[in-house]
Amino acid sequence: MKNLGFAVVGALGCWLGQSAMAAEEFEVKPVGFQIVWDTMREEFDGFGTMNALDNGVTLSFAATTIGKQIVKFDSDGCKLTKFVDNAGKPMKGEIGHFAKVGVSGKALRFEIESKELPTKGATGFEVEGSLVVDVASESEVVKTETVDYAKGSTVVFGKLLKAEVTEIGKPDYGDMKSEITLEAKMAWPSYSAVRFYDGEGNEIESESGGSSRFSMLGSVTETRSFRLASKPKSFRVEMDAWSDLESITVPFSVQAGLGH
Repeated sequence: MKNLGFAVVGALGCWLGQSAMAAEEFEVKPVGFQIVWDTMREEFDGFGTMNALDNGVTLSFAATTIGKQIVKFDSDGCKLTKFVDNAGKPMKGEIGHFAKVGVSGKALRFEIESKELPTKGATGFEVEGSLVVDVASESEVVKTETVDYAKGSTVVFGKLLKAEVTEIGKPDYGDMKSEITLEAKMAWPSYSAVRFYDGEGNEIESESGGSSRFSMLGSVTETRSFRLASKPKSFRVEMDAWSDLESITVPFSVQAGLGH
């Protein structure tokens, strides 16, 4: 079995018509392809061919922009309106939920998946649809007051967010000295960076430790954890919150063939 690459037969640079994004350009292009004819999971103790759970096709795409940074991918808002092989067979598929935004903020990688196999002898696919992404280019610094580094303390980021310290402990791995969990009874705002300072105003080296979200009947609880290089007696936080965040729709129409 071979893992074949895509050669772009044709791709549409997608011009956006919403608000400030009217002059910005996105390009959507294929970057990879995988097909599994037989997972053979029963033969190999549940380990499928190429770690696949089902037979089918996975197409990987990149959406790149020269405009604002891509902040968030809204998988629920995306639509796949056409997916056919070049023999004319319609394929049932969906845009995957686990897209990844690149470190530059200028690229988004997403996948289109189908549990169907293409027509024997088919050498390419045509896909059409739309992506929904949040984009931004400007941020503002929002600071909290200094509070005790202790469970039960509350940090307030102006009118954006109020969060309670629900956990403080030692990280499960790595060289960081402490891990703090902040819980808000609302969705956290989108931000480009978060910084921690001790009571004397010295910045503490920090890194993201993960997040969780729970919603029910209209209420939302969202937590963010951060690992710190020290365990201060008191602390404050600065957040670079995106100030011009907007949600846009990126249409795409791509034809791609097998080979290099």
